[in-house]
Amino acid sequence: MLRVMRVPIPLDPAIPRLRRALAAAVAAAVLCAARPAVAQRHWTLGSPSTLVERLQGQPRFVERLTSLGYEVWHFDGGWVRLSTADDRVAGWSNAGTLKVEWRAGADTTAARTFTVGSTRDDVVRLEGTPNVVLRHPESGELLLRFGQASVRIGESDGRVRAWDDPAHALHARAQSVAQARAPRRPVAPASLSATVSFADDGDDGVLDAEERATVTAVVRNDGPGTAYGASIVVTAGGAALSVVSATRADSIRAGRTATLSAVVVGSPVLRDGELTLEVGVREDDGFDLDPPARVVVRTRATRAPRFVLDGIGIADQSGNGRIEPREIVDVTARVANRGAGDARDVHVTVVPGDGVVLTPETAREVNLGALHPGETRDVRFTAFSTSRAEGFPVSLVIREARERFGATLPLPLALDRPIASVPELVVRGHEAPRIAPAPLVADVDTGIPRGMVRRNVVAVVLGAERYEHAPAVPFARRDASVFREYASRLFGIGDDADRLFFRTDDELTGGELRKAFAAGGWLSRRVDAGTDVIVYFAGHGVADLKTHAPYLLPNDADPNFPAQTGYALAELYERLAALG
Repeated sequence: MLRVMRVPIPLDPAIPRLRRALAAAVAAAVLCAARPAVAQRHWTLGSPSTLVERLQGQPRFVERLTSLGYEVWHFDGGWVRLSTADDRVAGWSNAGTLKVEWRAGADTTAARTFTVGSTRDDVVRLEGTPNVVLRHPESGELLLRFGQASVRIGESDGRVRAWDDPAHALHARAQSVAQARAPRRPVAPASLSATVSFADDGDDGVLDAEERATVTAVVRNDGPGTAYGASIVVTAGGAALSVVSATRADSIRAGRTATLSAVVVGSPVLRDGELTLEVGVREDDGFDLDPPARVVVRTRATRAPRFVLDGIGIADQSGNGRIEPREIVDVTARVANRGAGDARDVHVTVVPGDGVVLTPETAREVNLGALHPGETRDVRFTAFSTSRAEGFPVSLVIREARERFGATLPLPLALDRPIASVPELVVRGHEAPRIAPAPLVADVDTGIPRGMVRRNVVAVVLGAERYEHAPAVPFARRDASVFREYASRLFGIGDDADRLFFRTDDELTGGELRKAFAAGGWLSRRVDAGTDVIVYFAGHGVADLKTHAPYLLPNDADPNFPAQTGYALAELYERLAALG
């Protein structure tokens, strides 16, 4: 009996990977038909991407580094590196949430330590699953990290080449038989001193719960001998912090200095108070920093951020402050941190609901970075509704570096109803002070007055936001739409399409530009000596590299060939002057 299997579609749409995924699925289906399936609870080095996706779910985002031969799937609490050659796991970094396990093979020894030449299976048997696995093709080595310690293993033979163990936590012994027989003996003692500094990510001199900080030691060797293998060691009482990474100097000659640093993270259980960090330097020959340096830092318990919608504004094509069916609108949503703590690494995803479509140039995800208490950031997007839409549902999904502080903010948008520019806010006693932000919608975009209807005015209004061969010009289409309303209302053209030439985006081709301004074209046919002419253009302009002559770029122009595909500004002025 052949079982029907759900085949996850690969994230990379490249055909070779799709073929590999389908082939793997067919092979798996045949195996399932031949024998009972065994549920896998972990993935490991060499596992296929389909297994990682099944056990971990969809990644938060994917970095595709095709030129380097791999891509990186990012999850909360770690990342997985996948080879683009065979779509299998080639490395990882695990903060404790990844379902990764590396088991030693059957071909291992019973030794209680490993050394240079030991197999990588012996290392895994003794040390367990590494926190980090990195492949270094330039040296042909695999780097395994176990906390602060690391082991380098040759890829070709799977044997230990070297290791770095500043805290002496590995089950390792002398690196080679030759070293064991003839150990290096120092010819003179080293004498180490250090100047230590502390810098937290918030740059306020306080270590917050779950905050990263860097401890830096400028180490000087005042002794007559060389210091070998000097590594920084940072400790604190209890479980107040954890060390993420630490650096090491292979040697510090007499009279020289070296800068060592360690990245630490405050424990989630930190409270308001003080913490004493003991900063030591361990040296291979026993000439450690003695006594270790001490640094007293202030600590602070977790202050939670709180995300709220602080305001919303729209710029619609009609300019009436309402979202009408099938009307393209530019939306600005203001996100504020009304909590007592900093928000870290804030990402916002714009999620449209039924009947709402985001335009192609709209960024689906925006990185707001850090958001301090009381600060605001604006998220902008452009959207329109379909004919079947019954409303205009859009939400902002907010992710913070700490998953529990994320939020979802529905936007108060509706079809054919006025949109309030700023919702009513109540600020209570212990909330962060509010910082006055800039207006959500420019004053010139709204409240356009009406003038008298005039028959001797014509206007050409052009806006190119999207280009076929050039980057987009943000808000060019909106600006042209706003100016169209000025031409229609204030300058008295009204709704007379015969006196208003309006083109945006893919309507604004080179042919349309020439049709508008050419001799005998649209404009010249409507102008006499008493006509007022208004011309508005929003979009790219570029100068010719040889002649330096300026050109306007229509939607289909190539900026590398302005003279051939653009519209010369000098020609535009000549055509307008010829109108009299």
